[in-house]
Amino acid sequence: MCIPFSRVATLVFPLIIILGLYFFYLTQAYYFSTDHSYIVLRAGSPQFKFLPGFGRVVIQTDFKREDLVSDKVRDNVDQGKVKGFWFLHSKEGCELWGEQLDDCLEPVTQAKWLRLLGQTKYSIENLSRTIVGPKDSIVDSNGVSGLEQLAKTHPEFFTPKIVQSLMPWLADEAYSARSSMASVLVELARSTPELFTPEVVQSLSALLIDKNYMIRSDGAVLVLGQLIQTKPEVGRSLIALLTDKDRDVRFRAAYASEQLAKTKAESFTPEIFQSLSALLIDKDSNVRANAASALGQLAQTRPELFTSEIIQSLITLLADEEYHVRASAVSALGQLSQTRPELFTSEIIQSLTALLADRESLVRSSGALALGQLAQTRPEFFTSEIVQSLTALLTDQGSFVPCSAAFALSQLAQTRPEFFTPEIVRSLTARLTDEDSGIRSNVASALGELAQRYPGAFTREIIQSLTALLTNEDFVARSGAASALGGLAQKKPEIVQTLFILLRNGRDSNGRNGASEGLFVAALKDTSQKDFIDDELEKLVKSPQPYLRAAASQTLEMITIGDLMKEARAHPDQIGDIQSRLNDLKGLDESLHEEHLQFAAQIVLNEIDKIKSENK
Repeated sequence: MCIPFSRVATLVFPLIIILGLYFFYLTQAYYFSTDHSYIVLRAGSPQFKFLPGFGRVVIQTDFKREDLVSDKVRDNVDQGKVKGFWFLHSKEGCELWGEQLDDCLEPVTQAKWLRLLGQTKYSIENLSRTIVGPKDSIVDSNGVSGLEQLAKTHPEFFTPKIVQSLMPWLADEAYSARSSMASVLVELARSTPELFTPEVVQSLSALLIDKNYMIRSDGAVLVLGQLIQTKPEVGRSLIALLTDKDRDVRFRAAYASEQLAKTKAESFTPEIFQSLSALLIDKDSNVRANAASALGQLAQTRPELFTSEIIQSLITLLADEEYHVRASAVSALGQLSQTRPELFTSEIIQSLTALLADRESLVRSSGALALGQLAQTRPEFFTSEIVQSLTALLTDQGSFVPCSAAFALSQLAQTRPEFFTPEIVRSLTARLTDEDSGIRSNVASALGELAQRYPGAFTREIIQSLTALLTNEDFVARSGAASALGGLAQKKPEIVQTLFILLRNGRDSNGRNGASEGLFVAALKDTSQKDFIDDELEKLVKSPQPYLRAAASQTLEMITIGDLMKEARAHPDQIGDIQSRLNDLKGLDESLHEEHLQFAAQIVLNEIDKIKSENK
């Protein structure tokens, strides 16, 4: 029997079409899936896994399921919802099956993926664009961490052109954006400085002298500071700015130098330092002031660069006609006194003392602070007249002047206590109730030191005034008086009896707290009375009166904290751990109302600082 051709065609052609579609999907269609947690590309379609060849692994990648951005994306890949065709290509040669997956990957993994597809530039630029949102300039943490990690692990992904494209972020209005991009660029400057071409360095230098330099130079300073160590031309660029004809450029370059001294002081070369120092005689007062401030910062971080000639230049500025220049110069000298005290003479200290009578309060305050710093390093040059001049400033009407004077006196109380007369101690005691907490704190510190080092300056009248302050509601005033009285107890044991009388007073909780603090200090600093104080407190702990039990227990808690000082003396190698424990106590939340523990911790920390100085 012969079957007509038309009928055969009717039967065969559909079969051919079906087979064609089958082979087409088998060889051209794909979908992503996972195999033993690795991302793979499978042939065909996930709906027809039952067909021969469908579901076969075409590509086994090195990327894992964990590299996908979210659980939802992981589920999509697992179910084969990311699909495409082999024969489609993008105009840049990136096969669409690769592009479809890149958005599903974590940032760093995405960069690696696109690198394999020849799209490195696209990858990094795309990643950088994700760092800051277009609406509110809030940094996207995933994008930043991805770019930072990429800079650390694969700096070879970056090119000079890409680095140049990242520069605008350093000028972003949002601090978080500037800071994050600076971290990326600093890492690249460290590992791959060759990426920073002259054009990139020029862009960074331009940010130092931008009209909004105070916010736009911070990130650039960090990057340039890293580059100076490997690219000498960066240092030359900074020197060019410091010596520019435009005073605004010099002013902003000096400001940038100060920031650089804070963040990357080791990058300062003698040549940069010399150019900065030359600005101390600049014709523009603002430039002189900025240069002095920058040198003040370097005094802390690179003191070895300073010479007696630089000191003399700063001293000359103490007579500058502009008060802000005088203030900057005296502050720089004060900072240098901590690191290069051997450069200071009695004549310099007299020059600083003269500023205590300056017409401008900022200069008087800066002068007092500088003298306080010198009191620690060159106390031998101080006189009783200087102490009296500082005491007179306790009633000065200028902003911050009394506080600065109180600080200087607190330092001199440690190094030249013999200059403190009863009149001066009386003046200090009167300021324990000052409205300014800084004044109260510094005065309290001075009285505590004097009580230990020069108890003879405390007359009966002063002791009565301090005792009255134990009932003060202000914690700083009360604890300052308690610290002084506790320190005096060794020479004046009758004070301990007075403190116990106050501790037993059931009508005055402030007085009990003050007495408790005073007894703690007395037990800490006078071991001969500690046993007596402990015994009396143990008796009070058993009292039927709740307030007495509470006051005694509180005092014993502080004395236990004081025992850490003995531990520090016996085991100097454990001082760091002891200080950490004390700082934890000092940082207790105020809502816990544990001021007595904070007080005890601070007192012991102060004593441990003295132990550390003794061990040097």
